[in-house]
Amino acid sequence: MNHFFAPAIRFMNRLKYPRKILFLGSIVLSIIFILSIALYQQLNQIIVTTKIELEGVEKIVENNDLIRLAQQFRGLSAIKMKNDV
Repeated sequence: MNHFFAPAIRFMNRLKYPRKILFLGSIVLSIIFILSIALYQQLNQIIVTTKIELEGVEKIVENNDLIRLAQQFRGLSAIKMKNDV
């Protein structure tokens, strides 16, 4: 019966223990490096999206303040016009 991992098993059986450890260690370090890059990219995308959303929230707050001031001015103008009459 041919096993799927037969070539890898034959390769590892030919290596001595220090080479096996070095080979497996390099595989583990490669995987950690690739996962670190993927995590960094994902976190960077989240940071960029959050900054854009924060800028939008800040603009909404500015607009709300402008509308509130305009309504206060309108109310004060109406009171002044009523007192002038």
